Amino acid sequence: MADTEGFAQTLWYRAGGAEGAAVAVDARTPSGSSFREIRLTRSTPGYALRQHSGNYESWFEKTPLRHPVVVEIVRADAADDSVGRITSPETCSRLRVAFTRIGTGSVTPDTVMAGVDSAEVGQNPHRLGCFARANWTLGEGPGRRHARMSLVGGNSGRSSVLYEAYARASPRLIGGIMATRSRSYLGPQAGPERTIRIERTLPDGSKASFDTTFATGRDTVKQVDGSWAPAAFVGVSTPIRPKWHRWALTFGVDPRAVDRNWYAGVSVLRIPGGLEVESLPVDIHLLGHWGRVDVLENPKACRERGECDTEDDVRWQGLAAMLSVDAGSVITDLIKKLSGS
Repeated sequence: MADTEGFAQTLWYRAGGAEGAAVAVDARTPSGSSFREIRLTRSTPGYALRQHSGNYESWFEKTPLRHPVVVEIVRADAADDSVGRITSPETCSRLRVAFTRIGTGSVTPDTVMAGVDSAEVGQNPHRLGCFARANWTLGEGPGRRHARMSLVGGNSGRSSVLYEAYARASPRLIGGIMATRSRSYLGPQAGPERTIRIERTLPDGSKASFDTTFATGRDTVKQVDGSWAPAAFVGVSTPIRPKWHRWALTFGVDPRAVDRNWYAGVSVLRIPGGLEVESLPVDIHLLGHWGRVDVLENPKACRERGECDTEDDVRWQGLAAMLSVDAGSVITDLIKKLSGS
């Protein structure tokens, strides 16, 4: 059937399973005729990858992320992802996703056959879709890590997506030198003493002498003033939580007095620098200092009656600033050099 302009059209209803057809067109007019064969093929829909979960995760270096990285495959020609969601197992099972890490680390398996199920993580974890997932193990050293997920054979749409993860430094052994200040406290002051020499005549007529010391007054109270002094440090630096990129705690002791001086604080360099400075072998720390000192049990009794008993007490001493070195890395590098590896 033709219209007044001489154009004719028809609709092709594709039979189930048919990928194409050949249509014969025979046009006849008063002035002549024309014959043409037109071949029709069904266009294959394109697919696109959509980030679902596992992006921007944080965990420790040389360990797998706590959750798998998950991508969803949707139809590229759909108006939005909800319309383009694939829930047909037959369609989804024909799609594959390749997982490729960029830099150190590994992603296993490297190629995944997609499947229709629930994502189990991320937003709307129980809805069905066409998902592919893999486990990402971060490489050695702190910093940003990347992995690319690519749709194998994708013919249109966004066929690859880039994921990013943050590798945090593992808890590490550090050593350092600090400047610390002790706090003033009340201690005992020994009373005045006197030493005299006593001579004795022995039975054989020879003489012997010896010194003896005795108190001429009672003990009293004195104030032990605080002062700044250098101190050594051995301890551990560790992130608080992997996703808190700017915070790391520090714990340690003075190796010369392990049972009397303890320290706890934070890394100062990481607060402004975050992941950019976490791989540095040196760091600066602000620490609190607790120490064990001998203090008077009862200063009043010491002043009035000379009863100056002391007790071993743990007290806050003040703040300390420290420059540290990653001792674990230094030792590891030394062993590698000595072994020739």
